[in-house]
Order: sequence, then structure tokens, then C-alpha cells
Amino acid sequence: MAHSSTVQVLKVVNESRKTKKGEEFQIRMAEVVLYTDEGEVEVVGPMRLSESLLEGLKPGYYRAGFTMERQGWGDNKGDIVSRCVSLTPVPMKGVPTPAASAPAQKAA
Repeated sequence: MAHSSTVQVLKVVNESRKTKKGEEFQIRMAEVVLYTDEGEVEVVGPMRLSESLLEGLKPGYYRAGFTMERQGWGDNKGDIVSRCVSLTPVPMKGVPTPAASAPAQKAA
């Protein structure tokens, strides 16, 4: 079952982190604003996205498609979590629509 929400991408973040064993890895995510169905700001924070969704992603407003799945790794291993599987640009009043660089697609 898929769900969707409106998000505003503020910026794409690329940072280094270390595992509990001290191994370094890169994590990429987007800083976003999540809106309620009524257009009110619900929460602001980072959202992890697949490389295919991050590639060419520009700040702007998107309809984010989500699915639920069991996490297979990390601190949330075994938990049911949501995962963004698509980003479709949406026009917002008075705000230019971002280039269609993040087409709706299923992440690998």
C-alpha cells in the first residue's frame, strides 16, 4: 500500500559518518519540510532517499510517495518503517516548480 505527502526540499546533504566499529561511510539525504494535508508545516528534518531519487534533486515542492517495509539493517533492523519511493514536482501558489529532474520512479 502506498501513501503520499507533500514535502518541500530545502537542500541535499552529503556527509560522512562512522559505524559503531569506526568504519566511515557516506550518507546522502534531503533536508525537508513535511506538510499536512491542509498545507500546514508538520515537521522539518532530514529524509533519507535512494541515490536514484537524490540524483539531480533540486529544492522545491514535491509529492513524495511512500511505502512501508521491514528494515533489514541498522538500529531499526526488524522494525516496520516508511520509505520514500517517488518524488513528483508539484506547483505551489507563488512558487516556481522545480525542473522535472526527480521523476516518479521506484527506488532500487
